[in-house]
Amino acid sequence: MTRDPPLTSAFPAASPPIPEKHPVSDTHHGVTRSDDYAWMRADNWQAVFRDPSLLDGRIRAHLEAENAYQAALMAGTADLRGKLFA
Repeated sequence: MTRDPPLTSAFPAASPPIPEKHPVSDTHHGVTRSDDYAWMRADNWQAVFRDPSLLDGRIRAHLEAENAYQAALMAGTADLRGKLFA
């Protein structure tokens, strides 16, 4: 019996972007929780919807890195996507 190679072998060797950790602690009702990625939540998110240039540069850089990673992973599927969505 042969085994198929794992699905990950079909994707190029690309490393996902790793967001920086900046822990923020918050206490509500006596329960404290820590959020390492609170910095990625834009407090001005409503304004950002109206004007994306207002997004914090660190958040934008990480989102662009995630988009580039996704594009690298999916590059080999361009022909298939063209057939599926033609």
